Amino acid sequence: MKLKYALLILIFSVLFLIPASVAAQTPSSKYVWEYEKITNVANAADLQQKLNREIEKIIQTGHLAPFRTLYGESNVRYYWFRRFETIYTLSLAHPYVSSSLQPQLKTYIKNELTQYPIWITSYGDQFLKANVGTQRNQELNLTTQQRTNETAGYEYWYRDWPKLFGIYSLWLYAQNTGDWQYIEQNWTTIKNFYNSNRAEASKYYQSIAGAIAMARLATQKPTPDQAMATTAQADASNGLTAGLNFSTFVTNANSTFYSPSRNFVFQYLTPEVTRFIDENSTLKQAAIGIPSDDSSFTRAETRYPTWYLAQSPNSDGWYGEGFSANYEIRHWLFPYHRWILKDPPSKLRLYVDVPDALVGDYFYLQNLTRTIEAHGQECWVDIQTGQETCGPVPSISPQPSNVPSPSPSLTSDFNHDGTVNAQDGKLLITDWLQPGTCGLFLCDTNQDSKNNSLDFAWVVKDWGN
Repeated sequence: MKLKYALLILIFSVLFLIPASVAAQTPSSKYVWEYEKITNVANAADLQQKLNREIEKIIQTGHLAPFRTLYGESNVRYYWFRRFETIYTLSLAHPYVSSSLQPQLKTYIKNELTQYPIWITSYGDQFLKANVGTQRNQELNLTTQQRTNETAGYEYWYRDWPKLFGIYSLWLYAQNTGDWQYIEQNWTTIKNFYNSNRAEASKYYQSIAGAIAMARLATQKPTPDQAMATTAQADASNGLTAGLNFSTFVTNANSTFYSPSRNFVFQYLTPEVTRFIDENSTLKQAAIGIPSDDSSFTRAETRYPTWYLAQSPNSDGWYGEGFSANYEIRHWLFPYHRWILKDPPSKLRLYVDVPDALVGDYFYLQNLTRTIEAHGQECWVDIQTGQETCGPVPSISPQPSNVPSPSPSLTSDFNHDGTVNAQDGKLLITDWLQPGTCGLFLCDTNQDSKNNSLDFAWVVKDWGN
């Protein structure tokens, strides 16, 4: 009998000694606590050179105003006016720029955080101003008054857009730069911002990422906040459960984002959330969809077959005749190819194309960074235990370490008949996005090993010569 009681006491003692964080583990916990870590990046030197050049331009230019576009018959549209977009994009790029550039980039991000903190949500102040900072396409030469008026427009129409993704940008900044002191020093304000917007986590996929990030911030900061970590983990878990109903999240996005587009449900997808979509077969099937599913990956790609090209020409009922593909398409479909279709690096390279904005093209930088990552080994690291689970090292053919510019001669005269004309354009289009050759000829004007819009631009430039 004494032995029986002793065993019972031992069992209860063990149960009470189990840490709360372990006892609270659920099937959704891995999406909260495991983050994607890329190691052994190889044969991406050419892409990293491009990334360095783009980041250097941003640092040299200083604070950037939102990107203004006016394509086809549409109205003026602005991009990257939300404060967190700068923090997210540049923090994402930070690990892949040169070691000499990283301190400068960290300083730039910190300055942006200080001057334009992500937790400002009051109407009239929550967005970056079109009349403050350097224009990304400076040849527009807009007056200050015009930029002021246009700021007022998007301040009004977009005032209720989801805000919680800003927390994910903060986590990514601290995780990739090591600046956890910034989080510690502003923790009360960050908590207040999160609590004011935490209901979003059950409505939008991008906001689930915000709840995931909040649980991590609370756990990883120098003085952990276990109560906040528990709350945020529960919010993320509830959001993931709600997110299994794709049609509901589509409705939430369509009723919130003031735009005629149908795919805002895919705004700011992260590795964690796309992993969740990919591993839930019914949800994955709904998100991929078929061409007639109005808010699906397949519908977007069917409607915009050249979505990856800067200012891709399209004509449809969403944006008016002659309108270039809405710029978010490059942002929505690239994660689909990266994490759902799991395209190899050689194919992802074809989707990077060129920047639209001359300085600080954030969607281009995000896609470029994700392509660099695809050249490495993907691991998932558990923040609580430190355990790593790694996939295979990808097999990638070496790429050129330098991308030379076209020579002054008629490099776009592909068939060598002495004139750049429709025959050269036809050769290029025949093997569009293929590796640099078109039949018996070479169609690669800039020697980047692929036929794309860069080569097409040289055909247009040399036309008739």
